[in-house]
Amino acid sequence: MLHDLPQDVPEIIKPNYDAVDFARLKSMVDKCVNNRAFTNEEKKEWLNFLEEEITASIYEDMEEIVYDKDDGKLKYAL
Repeated sequence: MLHDLPQDVPEIIKPNYDAVDFARLKSMVDKCVNNRAFTNEEKKEWLNFLEEEITASIYEDMEEIVYDKDDGKLKYAL
């Protein structure tokens, strides 16, 4: 938990899309739309996110951060 507000802007780090199953997410979005759980605006937002897999190349020059799954601490930066 934060005990006070951050004093500066955090650095943008490279996202890791390896663990994301984009086909499954798209299928889930389609189900939510068909069941009317999502509005057209929510559908649009999710589809925009799912298209980010294609634009992941914009992050190529950014630093990739790897955290230890057990303690949540920084393991190393690539």
